[in-house]
Amino acid sequence: ARLLIGRHSYAAAEQKVDRALTLNAKSPEALLLKGQLLNLNGKRTDALQALDTVLDIAPNMVAARLERANILVATNEDAKAKIDVDTALKLEPRSAGAIYLQAVLAARAKDFTAADQALTRIQSLLPRFPRGNYFLAVVKFNLGQAEQAATAASKYVAQNPLDLDGVKLLARIALAMQRPLDAEQTLNRAVAAGQADADTLDLLGRAYSQGGKQAQALQAFERAAELARNNAVILTRLASARL
Repeated sequence: ARLLIGRHSYAAAEQKVDRALTLNAKSPEALLLKGQLLNLNGKRTDALQALDTVLDIAPNMVAARLERANILVATNEDAKAKIDVDTALKLEPRSAGAIYLQAVLAARAKDFTAADQALTRIQSLLPRFPRGNYFLAVVKFNLGQAEQAATAASKYVAQNPLDLDGVKLLARIALAMQRPLDAEQTLNRAVAAGQADADTLDLLGRAYSQGGKQAQALQAFERAAELARNNAVILTRLASARL
């Protein structure tokens, strides 16, 4: 089943896991794999139930704690996730996965100093985490370390060019550093790929405006306002551009 998951053959993997569970319905390893597969298929509620069962049987299973914490973070249940992360760190203080989630939770709680300390411990391993460089960029930017933030955000966007969160973060960093052309190029790639939302177009308008391209800024703000007709901030920027 693990080999099949590695090959992204999830349906075949689930058949193997279900077979394992018929042989031993209380196997923590099989239940963990079942939870992981359910999560991969977007069935988070069912995945959480499977992981709850795992941890009832094996409360010290760090992998299950982290899998459940990841799902809880994804569903914005940070307080519950923190309990699992703290428990995992007590059981395995050097767990890179637990330290990473500790940093994510600290960043979301706006404790950027604590997040930075956690990320520093696993900096060489950050590329292994799908959003490692993204959270590093968020943390460094909020600590006023713009160059380090820009480097991390650039790495993230290079690997995930269609992730709008990363694109917008990189653009915000560029604007804060008074680099409107960098922001403009980053945002226009997203627009050309059909990925732009109101915030992306608003940032593009700000990039044009900062670069002295007022006509293009006006067009970008108009397009943003069409997508967010009740957004007071965007409408104010549009009015200012028209004025």
